[in-house]
Amino acid sequence: MFRSGPNIAMKVPPQRWQEALGYCSKALGLERIDALAPATVFALGENRLWVDAVDKLSEIEVWLEFQTDSAATATALLGRTDVVRRESIEPLPRGFQGLWIKTRADFLGLSV
Repeated sequence: MFRSGPNIAMKVPPQRWQEALGYCSKALGLERIDALAPATVFALGENRLWVDAVDKLSEIEVWLEFQTDSAATATALLGRTDVVRRESIEPLPRGFQGLWIKTRADFLGLSV
């Protein structure tokens, strides 16, 4: 039902922007993809890590892109779990057949 998409998004409160960029470039040694500027995007293996400042957030969120043949079926399935589907912060492209889910930092063992 789900296939991983090529994108991972790190949504960052503006006050943690520099910290997030330092983490990606210095701590992890990720290479920035300048061709996608003005967006801030790093190469993460075959994936892309998009780092976005979002005013209405108070903590860092990590979103994973999943593709599916039936967004409605996938949404119904996720509705029976504690997975949070994310749509409210930014619109999804028209015709996008997939979903973004918010990872739980405590589940991943991260302190964000």
